[in-house]
Amino acid sequence: MGSQLTLSYDREGELVASRSDQSIAGIKLVRCYPFSYPSEYISVRDDQDDEWHFIPSLDELDEQSRGIAEAELNRYYLIPTIERISSIRRRNGGWEWTVETSFGPAAIMLDNLHENMTEVRSYCYILSDEQGRKYQIDEPHLKDDHTRKQWAKVGG
Repeated sequence: MGSQLTLSYDREGELVASRSDQSIAGIKLVRCYPFSYPSEYISVRDDQDDEWHFIPSLDELDEQSRGIAEAELNRYYLIPTIERISSIRRRNGGWEWTVETSFGPAAIMLDNLHENMTEVRSYCYILSDEQGRKYQIDEPHLKDDHTRKQWAKVGG
């Protein structure tokens, strides 16, 4: 393992990464595999988007740095989870979904169902709507009866 990385915030609230006797402010954390390995393979990028450090696993960070990393990653990768599907219907050549999410009701319009719905791991799908917003649905086959019936319309 390389030099130990620590994360903190400076007085202006910018994220700072430090290793050995070198520090850099204004960094961002990027998951290389955001859905498959959310706590592993984290790229630490500078303000030019160049990789400055690589974190194989958040488990390698001290407790405070890990907490900061998790908070930053959760804020950056905030994706509403679909809890219930009220309806799915074809409309104007696309697919209109009316759903209940972890953030409340939403209407999702997908141009092309199979290009905008990706299985990222077993029974976990990411939907990308016309505006590029993303939504996650986990195990739709285990949801309520109505959701399962709606899901069956799209090949689930």
